[in-house]
Amino acid sequence: MENFENISWENPPSPAECKKELKKIRGSLRKRNSLIVLTSLVLAAALLFGTVQYGIPALESRYWDPRTVSFGTEKGTDLDMVLAAYTELFSPTTYFQGTRVNHTGFASYSITVMTLNETTNEIRESYCSIEESELFIPHGVWDTVSFDKVGNYWTSMAEEFPEKIGQQRDISYRILGQLPAYVRVSAYVTFTEEKTLWELFDFRDGLSGVDWYDETHLLWTEIRHGDKTDNSPRCGFSASTLTDIYSEVNKRYPAFSERQAYDELYQYEERNYKEKTYTAHFKSLLKYLDDQLKNGTGIPAPASATGEIDMNYYANVLAYVEENGVKATGCYIVSTPEHLLNIMERDDVLVVIPDEGWLNI
Repeated sequence: MENFENISWENPPSPAECKKELKKIRGSLRKRNSLIVLTSLVLAAALLFGTVQYGIPALESRYWDPRTVSFGTEKGTDLDMVLAAYTELFSPTTYFQGTRVNHTGFASYSITVMTLNETTNEIRESYCSIEESELFIPHGVWDTVSFDKVGNYWTSMAEEFPEKIGQQRDISYRILGQLPAYVRVSAYVTFTEEKTLWELFDFRDGLSGVDWYDETHLLWTEIRHGDKTDNSPRCGFSASTLTDIYSEVNKRYPAFSERQAYDELYQYEERNYKEKTYTAHFKSLLKYLDDQLKNGTGIPAPASATGEIDMNYYANVLAYVEENGVKATGCYIVSTPEHLLNIMERDDVLVVIPDEGWLNI
């Protein structure tokens, strides 16, 4: 430091030159900063694009998309087939007509379910939703069949409390006897003994005369699904259903589309073939609903009378009919009051329970 005074400062830069050099440095810094910012923006945009274009769909694909079509059918989605099969099993009065699906957010969908009441011809739209694979269905979309309407509840009652059968028959006689001829009535019919499907078709054909459609219409058949008399929901198959249009699924679930299977295989009315078709059809409804439920894209069976939901309902019913056969214990029909009174006199009918009535105009 002692030589500090002897340092030579030759040709120091002028203030103008310093200012010019400083301006260059600042310009260079601005360019570099702009490049950094631009690069960051490009990378952020690319990241955002990749996330929106690939990341979110990849993540969302892990959830239930109700627009999925797994069987190559042009007639409907997997969800449509679930709802059609569910409707046929559990709701005698309902004809499922289809859905409209709107994607409302991440793994979020609003669903409009369109149905027709087959007894009153009333068209209804109900609104459901799926949020991250959770399906929310408001109460009352389907009119399902409670355990005390038809089937082994009444056959067990006939063995244990036969007086109850007489009381119910008196009630039905009184109700039907008061109704005019121009009223149509829907009713649950319980057979004295369970019927094979061959015998069921015999019963159906014997219900009415020449104008059978105007006289009596069998809408739904109840199938025995267990040996015990419990309070679980009744299940069966319908005379008309949207499942008959999903022909492509028949390769995996035989006769899921029962009309297509019957037309392709048999092409004419012969009862033993029809029995085979509807046996396979009922089993396929159960198998499809069970598979979809296990996959996280299905609907559990309706709750029992005490509110329990059996997640193994479809599998248990399928196992039962595989071992014991598909047997009918009752049905749901529409007819005139007079004809229902006549049906009550049949030896193979235990009890008839009127359900609804309306003017036939």
